[in-house]
Formats: sequence, C-alpha cells, structure tokens
Amino acid sequence: PQAPHLDTGMEHLDLFYATSKLRYAAEMLARERLFSEKHEIPMLDALLHFTDEPSLVEKHPLPALYHKLVRLYLVGVNEDGFRALQALFMQLHGVLPQNDQAIILAHLINCGIALGRTDVEVNAELLSLYKLAIETESVLDNGRITYTAYSNIVLLAVACGELGWAAGFMARFSAFLADSVREPTEQFCRAHIHHASGELNKAQDCLGQAVFTTPAFDVIARSLLMKILFERYAVEGKDYEFLLGHLNAFEKYIEAKQLSEERRRAYLNAIRFVRKMVGIKSKHVNVTAKEREQLQGRLTETSPITMRDWLRQQIDRFQ
Repeated sequence: PQAPHLDTGMEHLDLFYATSKLRYAAEMLARERLFSEKHEIPMLDALLHFTDEPSLVEKHPLPALYHKLVRLYLVGVNEDGFRALQALFMQLHGVLPQNDQAIILAHLINCGIALGRTDVEVNAELLSLYKLAIETESVLDNGRITYTAYSNIVLLAVACGELGWAAGFMARFSAFLADSVREPTEQFCRAHIHHASGELNKAQDCLGQAVFTTPAFDVIARSLLMKILFERYAVEGKDYEFLLGHLNAFEKYIEAKQLSEERRRAYLNAIRFVRKMVGIKSKHVNVTAKEREQLQGRLTETSPITMRDWLRQQIDRFQ
C-alpha cells in the first residue's frame, strides 16, 4: 500500500525545488539588468508553468511570489507589474521566512529605484518598502547601513513630504553609517530637508566639497544646487551669473560622465529646460500666463527628463 502522505510529501518537495530554482532565477535576471549579461537558466519555462496556478498564492505564497518576481523581470520591470507585486508582498510578507522576506524586499526596492529614474512615480511605494526593511531590521547588514540606502530613504521621505520622519530616521540611523562617509551623507541629506523646507541658504551651506566628491551624490548634489540657485533667482532675482555658470558646468559634467544614454539625455534635457526658463525670466519683468502655458506644454512633450515634478512646480510659480 502507498505510504501515508507520500503524495503530499512529493508535492512539497517539488515546490521546495521550484522555490529554490526561482530564487536563483530572480537573482540571475536581476544581474542581467544591472550588468547586461545573459545567463542560461535551465528548465525555467517548465518551472514557471508548474507554479502558474492562481490558488498557489493562498496555499504556498513563497513560490507564488518568486514566480511573479521572475515574470516581472522577464517581461521588463514596469509600473503595473511592480505595483501589483509590491501590494501582494506587503499583504503576505508576514507569513514568509525571514531570509526570503529580505531577498524579495531587496528585489522590489531595486525595481522601484529603477522605475523612479524614469517618469514613473513610485515614491510612496518605495518608502513603504524601506519602512518595512527598517521594521524587520533587514536595512542593516552586519550592523551597518550603506550610505546609498540611507540617503535613498531620506530623499524618498522628503519627496513624500515626511520631513519630520526623515529627520527622525537620520537621528536613529546615522550611527550605523561607516565613519568615512557619515559626514558627507548627513550633509547631503540635510541639504534636501532644508531645501524642502524652503531654507535655501541652509541647503546650499550643506553642499560642501565632500558631498560633491562622494560618488553616489555627485550628480544629485549638482541637481540640488541647480534647484537652489534657480529658485533664488526666480523669486529674489539673485545669483544670475552663478546660476548660468553652474548650468554650463553641470552640462559639461553630464556630457563627460559615464551614464546610460537615456539617463544622460534626461539630465541634459532638464538642464537645458532650466536654462530656457532663465532666459525667459531675464527678458521679462513678469512671465505671462501664456508663456507659462507654453512652458508646461513643452515640458510635457520633453522626454526623457529628470526633475519633471519640480520643473512643473517652478513653471506654476513663475512670475
């Protein structure tokens, strides 16, 4: 006679194998996106077919989540797929093994960051993922937090208007930064908090040489300085020469820096759009409603472009 529960045991063994294989596939596909490498993943189609069962989410959420993650990588990380997987993960994370929870969370954060570099607005979703990483302590690795993760969290909180939460996060986690990067990281983050609070002078004071020479901050810090100088010029009529000089230097910096072609064009389009706005402001005491409408139309048509939301806000405020 057949041994009791043998079928159930075989099913669980198959699911264990499928989960392990899909976990590996997700890692390989993530590496392909980062390094433009191709990896052979034997039996992937068969594994996806085996785990392509709607009821699997309720019965066995772990292989179901890995299945959806691998599918997202295969079709290309997109807004709808990311939002759907993020929502499902937030619903189910509590029943997942701690190690797999951290792995899937890291994949989702990286996917959200990639989408955030385009025109897709996923700041709120990304911040909720980082808050979960903080809650589960997976944001720390051997008692440290990377300066990129730390700054990403602060900038997301600032973008979501949670300035008090951002300041509280800094107070709690600065001690976990490596000593070599603590000061420029804190200054970089404080600059964004001050800027969001309308404290332009304090924001600019935080942007010292150490910030600009920290690799992960160089482009973003120059972008923030551009925002500060433009806002001061647009509102107070100050720093015109400084602003033009910075725009020219920033443009040359982006042209020379090793970036993806799309990211390079996005930054160059933003710099040139700001230069266009400066030109309009310098010719007119007051910017007319028609000129603002034309600028909004031009902004809508320009792609790719970074800082789209900020540019839209500046056009609305243009006087």
